[in-house]
Amino acid sequence: MTSDDNKRFLRLLLASSKGALFLNSAQAGCREQDAIQAVACAITPCGLTSLTMDIRQFGNTGDYFTALENIPPEVAVAHFTGCSEWIRNKVYSDDPSSTLQFIHRINLFRESMFQIPVKKIWWLDDEAIGFLAREATDLWSWRAGVFVIDPDKSFHCRSSPPAPSA
Repeated sequence: MTSDDNKRFLRLLLASSKGALFLNSAQAGCREQDAIQAVACAITPCGLTSLTMDIRQFGNTGDYFTALENIPPEVAVAHFTGCSEWIRNKVYSDDPSSTLQFIHRINLFRESMFQIPVKKIWWLDDEAIGFLAREATDLWSWRAGVFVIDPDKSFHCRSSPPAPSA
């Protein structure tokens, strides 16, 4: 993702409607936490706060939706990590009906998810993004964007303004 792409992502994140879902992937070799920190650092000057939750802590999609409903109203952006593994655990379950139920639930509850005002960012790998595009088409159609974040080319956080040139 180029610096312009990162700016485009930020503009879309800030301008998106409440409840929007973004699917993001940290570039190969990039730590997910570095990318999350870069996004958080970029939105803070805009008066937005964020939180990070590991989605794997939720046993099922119902637990995930309950957690969404309990996010404090002052939080504008929620980062969900562990999404790829969470999806794989549901999809590659030993019980085929569990896989179908998971797909059905995330498609069925997409409207409820978007009514929750926090902007959601799911951090996924390419395999999980491909799965959602192919199998969870209802949810996929509601996404606000799919981005690859590269903190080396993205949001430069500064604790103080740059020094004036001499």
